[in-house]
Amino acid sequence: MGKRASYLLLAALLLVAAVSCDRDRGKVIPRGKFARIYAEMALADEWLASNSTIYRELVDTTNFYEPIFNKYGYTAKDYIASVEHYIDDPLRYGRILRKAQALIVERQAVLQREYDAAQGNAAEQHRRTED
Repeated sequence: MGKRASYLLLAALLLVAAVSCDRDRGKVIPRGKFARIYAEMALADEWLASNSTIYRELVDTTNFYEPIFNKYGYTAKDYIASVEHYIDDPLRYGRILRKAQALIVERQAVLQREYDAAQGNAAEQHRRTED
C-alpha cells in the first residue's frame, strides 16, 4: 500500500497544481465516497503501473482520474477541495485512507475468488476433453 499511497499523494499534488490557479473552489466530498474514490484511484494506478510504459507516458494525470470523479458526481476541483479539507485533520484523513485500503483488500479478494473459479472451470473443461 505504500507505493499506492505515494502515487495517490503525487496525483493529489499534481491535481492541486493543475487547478490551483482557479478561484472556484470545489465542494468537499463526504468521507465515505472520498474513501471509495481513493480506492478506485489506487486500483487505476495499479492497472496503469502493470501495463506498458507507453500508457504511463500518454496519460495526463489530471484527466486520468476524471472518470472516477465523474462516476461519483464530482470533479477534480472537488477532489482537491476535499484533500485540502481532510488533510487538516490527520486522524480523520487516516481513517479515510484505512477505509480505502480495506476497500482495496476487499476488491482483491473478490478478484482472487473470480480468478480461482475461472481456473477451476478451465481445469474441469480440460479434464472433460481428455476423457
